[in-house]
Amino acid sequence: MKDKNKINDVLNDLAPNEYQEMIKKLAVVYWIRKKRPDDVIKNNLGVTDKYINSVKKIMETPGIKLAIKYMEADEWANVWAEKIKKMKI
Repeated sequence: MKDKNKINDVLNDLAPNEYQEMIKKLAVVYWIRKKRPDDVIKNNLGVTDKYINSVKKIMETPGIKLAIKYMEADEWANVWAEKIKKMKI
């Protein structure tokens, strides 16, 4: 996917603290999409209610939607890769 390379280019241009912030936001997005309760997200990712709410507000932005698309595609590919490995041919 050539768009994935573009995303890597953007991420590589971020300062370390900006990169960590983006990864944390994407982790919260992922857990929200998996319908995890806010308390579980807070405890596992070490974020506040305010942080979770701020992420919820950006869930529909084009960049976050694209990130979700790539995360879900990657997850789907991993699931099928594991299924294929387990098949006896």
